[in-house]
Amino acid sequence: MTKNIEKKRSSELTDRRKLLLNLKLGDVISGVVAIIPDFGLFIDLGGIDGLCTLTDMSWGRVSHPSDFYKVGDKIRVKVLFVDIEAERVLLGIKQLSEDPWLKVPENYPVGTAATAIVVNILSYGAFVRLERGIEGLIHISDLSSAKAIQHPSEVVAIDDEVEVIVLSLDISRQEISLRLK
Repeated sequence: MTKNIEKKRSSELTDRRKLLLNLKLGDVISGVVAIIPDFGLFIDLGGIDGLCTLTDMSWGRVSHPSDFYKVGDKIRVKVLFVDIEAERVLLGIKQLSEDPWLKVPENYPVGTAATAIVVNILSYGAFVRLERGIEGLIHISDLSSAKAIQHPSEVVAIDDEVEVIVLSLDISRQEISLRLK
């Protein structure tokens, strides 16, 4: 009986090793969401689980992975890292699409008007989403030209749709400064 268990374990280890050896950086493969911790997704690749962290799930903000996926979902992922000895595989979902920041200078040049959604409010300003993966800041001083305000919540609320003007871009830091139109 013990021999059968050892044989099965040995076979499983061999299958896992084969799977790891066949994975190459950049491969696009399918898997099934197995576990959803706060920090990402564990994806069953057919014998070994790979990790997709929050930062590799989407070009935009991800509060919790369960907002996007559930256990059992079949998804496509890109292989970002393989450590055969440690049996670790890192995966990416956002890498399957183009980085939206590459088109920001073309889509949002300085002076452009755009519609945005308020996604976060802090004491110094409001963050707005121009499109998935692209957020900008309206500094508190750019929220109202008519009067001084003490807090951005006096002018905007989460989920408000607002008209903005692009004041400046810093693509290397992925920053867009905006003002209310």
